[in-house]
Amino acid sequence: MKEAAARLDRYAEKRDFGRTEEPRAEVHGSASGHAFVVQKHDARRLHYDLRLELDGVLLSWAVPKGPSLSPKERRLAVRTEDHPVDYRDFEGTIPEGEYGGGPVIVWDRGEWRPIGDPHEGLAKGHLDFQLEGERLHGRFTLVRLKDGDRGAQRLRAASEARAGDKTSWLLLKRRDAFATEDPEEANVVARETRSVLSGRTVAEVDAGVPALRGAGTSRRRTATALPPLGEVEPELATLVTAIPEGSGWVFEMKLDGYRALARLDGGEARIATRSGHDWTARFPEIAEALRHLRARSALFDGEIAWVLPDGRTDFQSLQNALGARTSDRSRLVYFVFDLLFRDGVDLRGEPLSVRKAELRTLLAGVGPPLRLCDHVESGGAAFLDAACRLGLEGVMAKRASAPYRSGRGKDWVKVKCHRRQELVVVGSTKPSGRRKGIGALLVAAREGDELRYAGKVGTGFSDAVLRDLEARLGPLETEGNRPPLRAPKVAGATWVRPELVVEVRFTEWTAGGQLRHPAFLGLREDKPAREVIRERAEPPPKRARRIADTDAPRVSGVKVSHPERVLDPEGGITKLELVRYHEAVAEPLLVHAAHRPLMLVRCTEAFGAFGPRTGSARPRAKASCFVQKHAGRGLEDRIGKDVVDGEEVLFATTPLELVLLAQHNVVELHGWGARLPDVSHPDWIVFDLDPDEGLPFTRVVEAALEMRASLDRIGLSSHVKTTGGKGLHVVVPLAARDDASAVRDFAKAVAEAFAQQASDRYVATMSKAKRTGRIFVDWLRNAPGATAVLPYSARARPGAPVAMPVAWKDLPHVAPEDFTVRTVPALLARRRRDPWADVPRSKQHLPRLGA
Repeated sequence: MKEAAARLDRYAEKRDFGRTEEPRAEVHGSASGHAFVVQKHDARRLHYDLRLELDGVLLSWAVPKGPSLSPKERRLAVRTEDHPVDYRDFEGTIPEGEYGGGPVIVWDRGEWRPIGDPHEGLAKGHLDFQLEGERLHGRFTLVRLKDGDRGAQRLRAASEARAGDKTSWLLLKRRDAFATEDPEEANVVARETRSVLSGRTVAEVDAGVPALRGAGTSRRRTATALPPLGEVEPELATLVTAIPEGSGWVFEMKLDGYRALARLDGGEARIATRSGHDWTARFPEIAEALRHLRARSALFDGEIAWVLPDGRTDFQSLQNALGARTSDRSRLVYFVFDLLFRDGVDLRGEPLSVRKAELRTLLAGVGPPLRLCDHVESGGAAFLDAACRLGLEGVMAKRASAPYRSGRGKDWVKVKCHRRQELVVVGSTKPSGRRKGIGALLVAAREGDELRYAGKVGTGFSDAVLRDLEARLGPLETEGNRPPLRAPKVAGATWVRPELVVEVRFTEWTAGGQLRHPAFLGLREDKPAREVIRERAEPPPKRARRIADTDAPRVSGVKVSHPERVLDPEGGITKLELVRYHEAVAEPLLVHAAHRPLMLVRCTEAFGAFGPRTGSARPRAKASCFVQKHAGRGLEDRIGKDVVDGEEVLFATTPLELVLLAQHNVVELHGWGARLPDVSHPDWIVFDLDPDEGLPFTRVVEAALEMRASLDRIGLSSHVKTTGGKGLHVVVPLAARDDASAVRDFAKAVAEAFAQQASDRYVATMSKAKRTGRIFVDWLRNAPGATAVLPYSARARPGAPVAMPVAWKDLPHVAPEDFTVRTVPALLARRRRDPWADVPRSKQHLPRLGA
């Protein structure tokens, strides 16, 4: 820690933190210890800063021209001073006259992984590493240039960079799946100009343009109304005796303040206590700071505390500030540790790790009185020891994979350094000697339905607090001075109604249920007396469960039942993963699925247990999976319904419907070739290239390319997608002007022409005897009411493959098994062009055969 802090001295010397909003030179490592960021910085001249986290700081290089994806490009990278890890979230304008004055955006960020020992690599001047960011992926190398190297001098001259006493390096892209030699593709900095945090350009940051709505959120979710202030009950922690063991936990410092949920909506910010009382007027500076965040609406969870000069939080000082006993409120801080809603999205069903990542993005570059409550992901016991040595209250441990659940549970647990307890005041004693106001408080705690006496609290009061307590207790005195509970006789006692709540520190409970050595810490105006119970520490949870082991997580606000059910034993894919997949691909899937009559495959048990039929790549459906074309079986109110030729059909139009279908165990979605309301005019033709069992996939690719060429010759453009099996679908989009019988006849004619012209390779009939060594050109999917698997649909097969649209130019390099429920969302997030973008806009119609 000391060594890392010393390495930031030069960073601190260059900056006046009274003027710049850049992070101070403090050591706060990221959760992984291997964060990276690329910042675009328009200072004296435009450049890019590459920063790699190592040993608690960010190693930094200025790259004048920015990174390239071409292995042939050598980009100068000048080593600069180390930066604090908090700098990875900095975005804003450094004031003119300050070091590096000018606007900064976060151009890319993510995790890096050194290849080999990074310390040895730095020493030798050859650092190999992998990047996994939002824009940069794969292997890179930094190579240090020797003094006097003419190549380095030429690069510096070309880049208008001056190294001075700094060392010059080269940043190189290594050859891998993410490299390209195409100049346009390789020039990623020209193609991507906006921040991955706020969606702004450097110029827009400099001009003070606010962040784009929803920027930094790659996943698309269903819009949800922001709940009223105080409606959401906070999640509460269970007191345990020790830090939980095992992986899957994150650890935060336990703060000594008031729990607060803050609501931001349309520029108005309001703050509520844990019991829902509006305390906005008590914290106007925090409400004002919330108004300027990069969100139209949000709901935050956190703790408002008073920060002492040594960094500890102090509850009594917080009360003094609120009681106007001090005019200085500069040390009031809202430590935000959770994000429940943002811009119309309910995040409570997301894992804590996802919510925290989105919160970090939203609070990037924000200063006091708002602060992200950071965490560590390992070493919980050591973290607790350090907290106790520093005189802190304790540590919170939270399951990284758990959703947000209102009320008390064991996904959040707390371990205290000192014993503390919230108590109800049931009376007071008379003061003696020079003390004014009251002598001691008489307190109680609820156990079950009974309020039980817990003893006297006679220390920890200031004169002002004693007078305040006397004023508060006077109106609460009971009629006839009767105690409100069973209690021993106390000399000089004045009994009051049990309405006032205080917090005390003590050493232990006696066998008789009273406090030993209690000391007053402060009033708890944020908590009603009815909620005060005696806390009994429980053993810590034995292990951190995955989110799949927990009950009823939410996805797009939908409760997922049996989330732990394994649908695919081969890959271990669970029902929850399938539901999340439907949420992630809802938008591109609906482009092709909306208003199209559906045939659904629902699987109530593992689908990986059944295999293909003999001579077919299709799975043999057992009782665990069944086909559904009509409502009923739990789908009555989950999806759209219409009637075609007297028969009910199902259709979907919204992302929420797709999530609900997955919750009801729908794995596959197959669609008609036409859309409602006019199902008599198809909007595509599907040719299903279904190979014999022994044929390699390369033969299917050749067949698809031949079909594309044949269709081109008659003036029809086509598209291709994998099917989740060994076949391919060649799809011809139409303008929905040709009737269904004409489309069917055309598809049949094309298939039969292929079979006649190359009978040794193709067949146009379903006869298994004729298919040996051939590819069946299946045109029957174009008959009225027939269906084909929809683009982006999962398949009920081992590995949970996906029917994936691909570009024709990529088809020779495609491996269908690479497209699965787990891989496709990330591929879509990185995809720059949709190969099927023009399918819904097609103006094609059928040519006249023989013309």
